[in-house]
Amino acid sequence: MAHKRINKELEIIGKASDLLFTVSPSEDLFTWAIDMGGPAGTPYEGGVFKFQFVFPTDYPFKPPKVTLTTKIYHCNVDERGHMCLAIINESWSPSVKITDVMKAIAELLIAPNTGSPVNADIAALYTDNRKEHDKNAREWTAKYAK
Repeated sequence: MAHKRINKELEIIGKASDLLFTVSPSEDLFTWAIDMGGPAGTPYEGGVFKFQFVFPTDYPFKPPKVTLTTKIYHCNVDERGHMCLAIINESWSPSVKITDVMKAIAELLIAPNTGSPVNADIAALYTDNRKEHDKNAREWTAKYAK
């Protein structure tokens, strides 16, 4: 069942023309590399962020493991690239598509969730000194998201 669902999602992604990301599945189909451009108007604009999606054998009943492999200055991403994002954790449902996950990630880059940070210092800076936060985020984007 997982193979069928993953292939269907690849087909949907292949037909879409308005996506902000590209997918490169591995030969085993259960591991994907995804590249996503930083959203316009954010300090991540101009960067290319790389993700690894690893699908479990019981997908879509269990969510893929999503890791951001590009370093990023963001309060909802830890140093190992794990994200605090409900759609891939407690809010997962078999009806969620990978396009939904990528949209949620883009939304998180546009509007960080400072109420549920994995890095409290970055969240505090975002809240207290947005200009300095954005400067740091732009610097990290230029350095790591090439």
